[in-house]
Amino acid sequence: ALFSSAQTFRNLRAIVGDDRLQGIPLFSIGRITSRAIERAGFRVEAEARETSLESLVEALRSWAVGKERQRGLAAEAFQGEPIVRAEEEA
Repeated sequence: ALFSSAQTFRNLRAIVGDDRLQGIPLFSIGRITSRAIERAGFRVEAEARETSLESLVEALRSWAVGKERQRGLAAEAFQGEPIVRAEEEA
């Protein structure tokens, strides 16, 4: 979820509740918004470098690229090794 202000975070939280925000990557437009998210007990995955929507979208893009790289490295680490499930071993 992308938040362009602390108030948009608080409004969405009030509407959907904490349970529905758990496990969703949260992105912030700036320090004030990040503080509001963190004070509520949530983690900010990425914060915009500048207080602009363009910078917020760039923060999301950079985070997503990093996640893809992590997945690619994890896939390479297991390449060629068979995956055996517990039920298949018996």
